[in-house]
Amino acid sequence: MSVAKMVEEFATVTEQEGSPKLYLTLIEEEYKEWQEIASGEAEVGCDTPVHELKELADLKYVIYGFARAKGWVLDEDYIVLTYGDNHVMGTVSRFLNEVGSGSKNRELKFLQVCIEVIDGYAKYKGYDLETAVQRVHENNLGRCVQPDGTIQRRVDGKIIKNDNYKKVYLGDLI
Repeated sequence: MSVAKMVEEFATVTEQEGSPKLYLTLIEEEYKEWQEIASGEAEVGCDTPVHELKELADLKYVIYGFARAKGWVLDEDYIVLTYGDNHVMGTVSRFLNEVGSGSKNRELKFLQVCIEVIDGYAKYKGYDLETAVQRVHENNLGRCVQPDGTIQRRVDGKIIKNDNYKKVYLGDLI
């Protein structure tokens, strides 16, 4: 299943209407979480490669969610490039600065570049990002349901995850 279809399935199951504003918040959150790991500022004792792969998968997922919220479909047939972590940071930062420019073409271009850079970085690190995104998606679908069967949201609309649900395992994808 493509990432775009996974994001669509999540939105359907959770009845998430996701606005571009919500997805910008999610991109910023996932980017900051990845940045802490990539810069070595993550909590002591965390399994850095596994956490980094998880955050890259989350970041890719919410970028596709942003495109969906805008009514766009990102082309998934792209060339995988090799980049370092500074290129990922710079690319996502530039995208976040471009949002709201009023130009669909510019925003789509930056979204596509973000995906290419994230994919290239993951390939450079030897991560199986495709499988990680699939597992994160499946875990997200399960974690979105609370023990009482409800789906709860923050004020901004983000789904609150069930803390009791088993966390996704990605250790074998490093």
